[in-house]
Amino acid sequence: MKDFDKDIACISSISRYFARLIKNEEYLEYMRTSYSKLFGKIDVEETLSFKVDDEKNFLKSIRVAKNKILMRLIFCDLKQMIQYEDVVDIYSYFADLVIQKTFAFYAESFNCKKENFYIIAMGKLGGQELNVASDIDLIFAHDNDTLDNQQGSELAKKIIYALENNDENGFVFHVDIRLRPHGSEGRLVPSLNFLEDYYLNYGREWERYAWIKHRVIVGDEDKISNLITPFVYRKYLDYKTISEIRNLKKLIKKDLNEKNKLNDIKLGVGGIREIEFIVQAIQLIRGGKNPHLRLKNTLASLQQIFYEKALDKEEFTNLKAAYIFLRNTEHRIQYLDNKQTHLIPANGDLDLLSQSYNLNSKEFITQLDKFRESINFQFVNFFKTENEHEGAIDHFHDSENKELVDNLTKSKRWNKLSIANQERIITLFKLLDEEIYVNKYKKDQKVFLKVYDLIETISSRSNYIAFFIEYADCFKSIIRFASNSSWIIEYIKKHPILIDDLLINHGDYEVDYSLLHDRTLDILLKLKSLDEQLDYLRDLKHKLIFQLAVLEIKGEIKLETVSDELSDIADFFINITIGFLKHKFSNDKLFESFAIVAYGKYGAKEMSYASDLDIVFLYKYAGHDKSEFINIAKKLSTWFSSYTNAGVLYDLDLALRPNGNNGLLVSSFDAFEKYQMEQAWLWEHQALSKARCCYGNEALTKRFNEIRNKVLTKPRRIQELKDEIFKMRQKMYSQHNPKEDSFDLKNDKGGLIDIEFLVQFFVLMYSTKHQNLLSNTGNLALINALEGYQLIKSEESTLLKKAYLLYRQEIHKLALNNQTNSLVDRGLMENLPHEVHQCFMSYLS
Repeated sequence: MKDFDKDIACISSISRYFARLIKNEEYLEYMRTSYSKLFGKIDVEETLSFKVDDEKNFLKSIRVAKNKILMRLIFCDLKQMIQYEDVVDIYSYFADLVIQKTFAFYAESFNCKKENFYIIAMGKLGGQELNVASDIDLIFAHDNDTLDNQQGSELAKKIIYALENNDENGFVFHVDIRLRPHGSEGRLVPSLNFLEDYYLNYGREWERYAWIKHRVIVGDEDKISNLITPFVYRKYLDYKTISEIRNLKKLIKKDLNEKNKLNDIKLGVGGIREIEFIVQAIQLIRGGKNPHLRLKNTLASLQQIFYEKALDKEEFTNLKAAYIFLRNTEHRIQYLDNKQTHLIPANGDLDLLSQSYNLNSKEFITQLDKFRESINFQFVNFFKTENEHEGAIDHFHDSENKELVDNLTKSKRWNKLSIANQERIITLFKLLDEEIYVNKYKKDQKVFLKVYDLIETISSRSNYIAFFIEYADCFKSIIRFASNSSWIIEYIKKHPILIDDLLINHGDYEVDYSLLHDRTLDILLKLKSLDEQLDYLRDLKHKLIFQLAVLEIKGEIKLETVSDELSDIADFFINITIGFLKHKFSNDKLFESFAIVAYGKYGAKEMSYASDLDIVFLYKYAGHDKSEFINIAKKLSTWFSSYTNAGVLYDLDLALRPNGNNGLLVSSFDAFEKYQMEQAWLWEHQALSKARCCYGNEALTKRFNEIRNKVLTKPRRIQELKDEIFKMRQKMYSQHNPKEDSFDLKNDKGGLIDIEFLVQFFVLMYSTKHQNLLSNTGNLALINALEGYQLIKSEESTLLKKAYLLYRQEIHKLALNNQTNSLVDRGLMENLPHEVHQCFMSYLS
């Protein structure tokens, strides 16, 4: 046991607390028997497995257990046998069990059952990150009808005494009960009704931060969560939190200055609390909309915040490393004498602290300062003050802009706003005017008007105004967007929740749809009402589309990528809705026989931001009643088309099903095949060339592709096919009234429809011979294939691809500026439409 004696001596030289206790034979023997064993939660359970009937022995036993657990934690931590996460997890678990055991010991004498009494852990214990010399923050409560206040108070006092009374064996925990309603003057054990009323009507901002970490140790977790969640997490994005936490930090700093405790690694500059403030601010801002952020543990929350892209990888990595280092340092300081202190010691104790890291004191301080500087840099950047934006601009460059703002300030609506909000809005208008002047935006771009309308729309929602004040760069991004796109400003006006996404570090647009599916389904199943579920999906769709649009406006992705992603987003919402309905129907076999086919722009993956979804519902007969598939189709249609506060998910067009709007909502595969082969019009076969299965298992997808291929390779007479397509196009020409100076990119001769009809002619005529023409890979790929098969000339292929790309780009630009038609100046197209129409006529006239 030479190594044991050596290790005990080593740990005793670093921890005076450990050195005192190891002189006790019982503790020495405990350390000897556990010396080479792994240390985990099961050891905590064994240490607390004693059974005693009298109070004296009970109090002694829980103190002895605490000393043993703490000694072993110190030993294993300093010997690097366990990590920081293990230390706080094990010690928090011990606290949970000892509280539960103490409650159980006294509860019987008060005739109190655990379902009628509540012990709620707050702070570090609530987050399961208890430090080794921490007190524990507890809130007691009782069920409304089963326990009177006097009984509850007496029981709570017994528990508190048992935990914190200091005798020859020490104490277990100091208990802080000041976080309860009204603090020290409030009821020790309030009822649940009282808690609900208090937080609904009187709860203060700092209490929201405190309740983030709440965790029920005794009692019904769901009851407390349902009661407290609406108080902690707002339904909107709560950016006023930033200024409120900033003010709280100022008070802490002032208090530290007065007490000369700036070397406090918890509360001082670059300390643990600054990391906690960053984490809690993001949780409070976004947690109302994103339940995944409602975590208790700081490291787990930090990880989730990184996943949600509220922090970039470097910020997350730095904060995590700094947090673990500071928490380890906090423990090592407290290992010295088992005292709750967060001050960096001096002289010999600093040497002992440094020794625990195998560093000298100078090296340790250098490393500590580096971490604290990193933390404070991020903290200052996150909580930068409003004064950085105010007063920088004191006039308007454009008198018309000033007049517009002056008129707003005289309106009745303006007078309803708070003074603080009015001042912030004026600041934003001045910044807007300045940006237009500096960047030399033209009058006809109407940048000021667009952004003015946005600010006026959200003016009563002070959180969004606060956001722009806090993040001026994001506001400048809005101004840049307005110079390029009216559509995106209108989109933000309709869905201001998207303002939050301006903070996200976008980079490449990469979405793991499989992972997103699992997370979204988890949230949908947790949400309790249909309205919440529908709104959540709509908000998620707006978010995905907005991120895509931002990248396109910045010029970071091409049109083809945008169309592909928009189609992938639509596929995701089809599949997540079906995934949710599967849970509700509890009949997986039913869905194994159900398929959805995408048509049109959706089927061909050529969607724009405002595209609706052309879909057809199919099923395979496998013993299920048709009405069951009709029910699925109706449910999905309701989920997509129902109008909520967040709008619709997608407009659905179901008219391409067999017999159109007069046909059945769902068709069997056999009926669909029969209709396509025997009754369908030619235009329906053209539409089928752009169709694909967007939901369905492998067997059903294969069945649809077989039907599609069979229909598209159906023998046709070339002249009859030419005549029918040409007559159809001629009819469209006659119903369209072209404008002399404008060119309709879609409908005019030589427009997009000419190109699509020409490609569809070749697919229907030649796919029997050239199987690659059956691939639904988009018009550009098909034009390349036609050239490869020498069905069209090389110069014709170049012409059609050039025109097709240009037309789609121009249509997309028009859509981004809210133009509902497809008209452009005819002169801009030069001779291109004429050449395209000549090509079309050469094959089809």
